[in-house]
Amino acid sequence: MRLILYLGQHGLIFVLAKSAVLIAPLLAAGLLSQSLYGTVEWWLALSLSFGPLLAMGAPGLIAYGTLGDKFRRHVRTATVFVLIAVTVLLLLALAMPLLGLDWKSSFYGPVALQCAVVALQMTLSARLKGLGKGAWASLVESTLYLSLLCALLLNWQGFDFILSFMGLLLFACSLLIGGVIRFLPVPSLSRWQRRNYRAFLRVGLHFMAGSTLMGIFMALPRISLGLLASPEKVAEFALVFRWLSISIVAHQFISTVFFRTIFTDIDTRKRDRMLSSAVLLVAFGTVSIVFALYIAQALNLPLPIPTSMELVWSMSIVMVMWSATACFEGSLYREGASLAQIRAIVSGLFVQILVLALVAVLASGNVLLYGVSYAWLLGLVITIAVQNLALRIAGQEMFFLLRVVSGCLILFVASAFAALWIV
Repeated sequence: MRLILYLGQHGLIFVLAKSAVLIAPLLAAGLLSQSLYGTVEWWLALSLSFGPLLAMGAPGLIAYGTLGDKFRRHVRTATVFVLIAVTVLLLLALAMPLLGLDWKSSFYGPVALQCAVVALQMTLSARLKGLGKGAWASLVESTLYLSLLCALLLNWQGFDFILSFMGLLLFACSLLIGGVIRFLPVPSLSRWQRRNYRAFLRVGLHFMAGSTLMGIFMALPRISLGLLASPEKVAEFALVFRWLSISIVAHQFISTVFFRTIFTDIDTRKRDRMLSSAVLLVAFGTVSIVFALYIAQALNLPLPIPTSMELVWSMSIVMVMWSATACFEGSLYREGASLAQIRAIVSGLFVQILVLALVAVLASGNVLLYGVSYAWLLGLVITIAVQNLALRIAGQEMFFLLRVVSGCLILFVASAFAALWIV
């Protein structure tokens, strides 16, 4: 009974938190112009790429430092570093209008402010995960999207969207800083300059490289479309991504609420099965969303439905591979193999960039969108292959997880060939 109440309470908090992540972008697609929606998605992609970079691996170090003694001595220094970095970002964002770079006409201020929120929410969320407060961690992790959702509601009431969004982000920063001070050990200001930042950076660099490269890897499709095409193309791609990313909620619930259970000292097979179940749930969720979108399109429902259902299908397998990559990533960090994770992401990122370069030269229009999605898929497949090899070398092979990933890929390829044969 106690377990049911625990899951119910945490599940409710988790659903409330993740609903903002799912609803806000879809609501933005419906309320904002296609150009402004594409611009907002581009801002989000940039901030989710560079926010982890500016945190220098502090969130990962804090999460695993909270779980055990290996990184615990760096937690205070990591906290101080994040607070200093966020202060600089806030001052930079506030100074932009004074330098003639208005928030409405330039992306520097909005992106700097969003990066500050990302760094803070990642840091506080990591601490809460390590303390076993996974549901509350998911709420903190959704701060950026909660701010976006509130800004959209204000815009619906006639307020200026960008000014509302920036004001809410500043308010969110103040709340997150208060949370960091409440839940993390923050030394007095007089001791900040005596912290061993060099030792923290040596350790944090491994976490930073992995999380930042993964952030760039996941945001690169939208960033590349913003550079190669137009905000409208970013909006079209992002709309498909947002619908399908609903399926990731199942993975995030398991990996967030049960973070402490999965990544402490449990049997490898048990961890393998738990992570495999998360990927399977994502796969079932993705297929359900694809069919739901087909039905919604056929019934002409008043929803922001993607215009290209072919793009929806090609992106569906990307969601499954994304979930699998995150599972392998957590397992590698559990073994202290952060360098192996970096090598895996670099390998996948290299393949993705190579394919994107070919697509940029040879494709345009909708073909460009398909090319970007397949570049992403190939990069994820290579990343998973290198991650799995590293775990095998470490003696922690994820047998069930690998079978689930292989089965999903085979089914996707078979369905693609079947569709071509029918056509």
